[in-house]
Amino acid sequence: MSEYLVFLDESGDDNLQNMDPNYPIFVLGAVVIEKTYHNTVAVREFAEFKARHMTPGQILHTVDMLRNQKGFEFLKDGARREAFYRDLNGLIARVDFTLIAAILDMPKAIAKWGLQQRTPYVYLMQLLMERIYLCLRGKGTAQLFAESRQPHLDALIRGEFLRVRGGATMIRPATLLEHMFPEEIRFLPKSANPGAELADVLVTPVGRQHLGRHSPISAQVIRAKTYKRPSDGKVNGWGRIVQP
Repeated sequence: MSEYLVFLDESGDDNLQNMDPNYPIFVLGAVVIEKTYHNTVAVREFAEFKARHMTPGQILHTVDMLRNQKGFEFLKDGARREAFYRDLNGLIARVDFTLIAAILDMPKAIAKWGLQQRTPYVYLMQLLMERIYLCLRGKGTAQLFAESRQPHLDALIRGEFLRVRGGATMIRPATLLEHMFPEEIRFLPKSANPGAELADVLVTPVGRQHLGRHSPISAQVIRAKTYKRPSDGKVNGWGRIVQP
């Protein structure tokens, strides 16, 4: 049995009452990666990539990359931008991990459920935990990490994690989740951590591609890394969940 690390990250505003008409979705993604591999091979791969393209200690952060800011000003140069994203796509394709993403169509959610539905983050978190179980069952345990936000939001996420782990799920018997997930979800600040950086780099491209928009991260690369139903390779409903 192996130990797996699962890194969560989001794209979009999860406030149904403050929907952005230019980005009317909320995406929660999970990068699932074996712990020993993460701490050795993935760390080395990321260090080599950063040595070629970035300054020491710099973190891959999608917002800064898209806005060419906070150390990513070099992406304004067409040739350097092309080389950077070519190598980044290669890095993502080469590193061994699995992506699971859940997308909430906010206009449809509001039309179907109104504004009283649980916040998008905690709603999608349940779906991800179920798929993480299906992805890893029989393989080992899964320690979840979420990006640290405001204390009351962290408390909300922690409560949802415990609720789902305790049985609020389609997985039966519920003790299966208790055996897979340790008792506590952990919170991390933005840091030079391959799993967390992968989650950050991938979740916005998943959302942009869902909306039919361009993304510098290849759709083919994302699909190749996305969890699929073992019996037939189906992605929708397994590694990519769209609600409602």
